[in-house]
Amino acid sequence: MKYIDPELTRDQLITSLAKSSTLSTRFGFNADLSKTTTFDGTFSLYIPLYIEYNRGYVQQFSSTSTAIDSTINSKGSDRLLHNHNNTVNLRLSHVLNAKKNEEIAFFLDINDYRFENNSLLASAYAVDGGNYKNELFNNIRDYKVRIYSVKSDYSIKVSKQVEMDAGAKVSFIKNEDNFDYTIQDNSLNDDLTKSDFNYKETVSAAYLNFVGSNKSFDYQFGGRLENTNSEGIAPLLNESLSKNYLNFFPAFTIQHNFKSKVKQQLVLSYNRRIIRPGYTDFNPNQNPTNRFTDITGQPDLKPQFLNNFELSYNISKLSITAYDSYKKNLKEVVPQSSDQGLVQKNQITSYSFENDAGININFPLTFFKWWSCSNTLTASNTETKLLDNTSINYFNYNVSSFQSFSIDKRNKFDLRIFYRPKSQINYGDMYEVTSLTAGYRTSILNDKLIITANINDILGRNKLSYYQDFGPTYLSQIALRNDRYFRIGLRYNFLTGNKFSIRNKRTKNDTSEIRVN
Repeated sequence: MKYIDPELTRDQLITSLAKSSTLSTRFGFNADLSKTTTFDGTFSLYIPLYIEYNRGYVQQFSSTSTAIDSTINSKGSDRLLHNHNNTVNLRLSHVLNAKKNEEIAFFLDINDYRFENNSLLASAYAVDGGNYKNELFNNIRDYKVRIYSVKSDYSIKVSKQVEMDAGAKVSFIKNEDNFDYTIQDNSLNDDLTKSDFNYKETVSAAYLNFVGSNKSFDYQFGGRLENTNSEGIAPLLNESLSKNYLNFFPAFTIQHNFKSKVKQQLVLSYNRRIIRPGYTDFNPNQNPTNRFTDITGQPDLKPQFLNNFELSYNISKLSITAYDSYKKNLKEVVPQSSDQGLVQKNQITSYSFENDAGININFPLTFFKWWSCSNTLTASNTETKLLDNTSINYFNYNVSSFQSFSIDKRNKFDLRIFYRPKSQINYGDMYEVTSLTAGYRTSILNDKLIITANINDILGRNKLSYYQDFGPTYLSQIALRNDRYFRIGLRYNFLTGNKFSIRNKRTKNDTSEIRVN
């Protein structure tokens, strides 16, 4: 694999200012068509009314093997031209036999997402022994995703102790990703580049699930069979992709309930899952994130598969869980060599596997009626096989404490403390994180109006610090300022009917095809 020149380094100093206003609404309804038939649904609208980012940064390039030795001064803005994320969820359910808990339900889910953005960046830098050059970079991106999902569920109590769930679903996804960007230099020459990618995906699935219990055991087992058929085309490159694959995802949970004065449980579980690449990960075009960085997708990229095992012991409120998670086909963005020294080119690819084994301990405490907390310790050892087939092992841990203070029935104050020492994640090193977050919640108007206030990073120490070592080259990012924010939220609940009662069925509830990027 080709990388950028090992002698080439890059430093960045970035400042930014964001302004935004957003309209977010959610409506729901519930109608009893008969004593046994119910029709309900929700409508969600997310519409940013105005978003603009003003950016200015300095990039320092240095190299002993090329003619590049310059400082780049850039200033520009990102302005949102259009953005929405609207969803519709409808359900029609009918009780066939109340005594047997026999029910059938039909679902229709629609997701409509669009993002259109205009980036304008002015740059000045010295090249070829000090000659001064100005450039104006203008990029317009129009990104659309539309998803239709049709589902049906059937449930019945087959005996006094066993229930069965079965169902099927099919999802249709259409994605369009269009780039138009122009680079204008001192001579007023325009270099117009277009980048189009169209992607379609159909996911069909069926599942079967059983839930049961006896005197000392509870159990659940089932599986989901899933077929994925996808097509993509980049017309300007005359490149296309076509994929069709079938997978089976089993899952089971066995819980033993001990007979003792103190509540004790031993739980063993397993499940297999899929994480699909984002639609843009397949895009073979060189798409710019700014004037000096672009990224190229990989049409042959495979989905990531996870095999998860857990063994938990619960006594009273204390929970101890040992786990092992085997992940295959992990995605990575790797810097590559470039014919244009100013542009850092990145390629999306995947490496073999990652195996993460660890322990999680959670111990909640109650000091007073008004003060309780939940404390968590997580430690893990990870083995990864990298792109060059070398294997690495590393150990990570983190601790957190969530403190809850109930002032009265309507007023609540929360405090969260999180600490993670310097740690490693595959190619990257994450520096130490110490975070203190606070939140307040109250309600008025008979609990219909909910008011929340949140502030993060009270200590001001939660700064992005990240380092990636790919061997021939490395990337380092260190934020000069923290990412503290203060937010106030208002939510009004129009409770005019019955609450929705859509059931959660573990083996069929995979929604990995529902993604917007």
